[in-house]
Amino acid sequence: MKNIGIALAISIWVVSFGFFQTSCTPSEEIAPDCLTILLSDTLRFNLLDMDTKKNLFFSSEPAYEPGQLKLFHKRYASTSSDDLLEIPVSIAQSVEEEHFKARIPPRADTLYLQISEQPFDMVIYTVKKDPSNPCPQLILDTVTFNGEHAGDNAHNRIVHFYRKE
Repeated sequence: MKNIGIALAISIWVVSFGFFQTSCTPSEEIAPDCLTILLSDTLRFNLLDMDTKKNLFFSSEPAYEPGQLKLFHKRYASTSSDDLLEIPVSIAQSVEEEHFKARIPPRADTLYLQISEQPFDMVIYTVKKDPSNPCPQLILDTVTFNGEHAGDNAHNRIVHFYRKE
């Protein structure tokens, strides 16, 4: 009889605790189907000559071959300028134009672009919460290239980087 009383007391406590947890959950919590990881957004870009506005890779007479372009970011906890990780870059075709695309880290803010063995160009970007997504997903917002503003609301847009040749 004593065991039934203990079991009943435990059952009441478990049910009460579950009810308390459910009733005290804020109504503005993350949607239950959201992933707990941040997904990378895609940076879509082209490199153009600053003076002629000619595409340096995808034109009738390109200055460079697509394989000569590399994109890097620093390891998150690194302070060394030599500690770079390469980001895969691919070629995409859109209605607008042929361009490069790369999945960018959601928390990094600086990328290093290199053509052939030339010095690095710097791409700095910001992210923002996607207003159309109920889950906390970060998307690409502003982009600068070598200190020059390259675009706003860059999510799903091709950004043009103008480079002095």
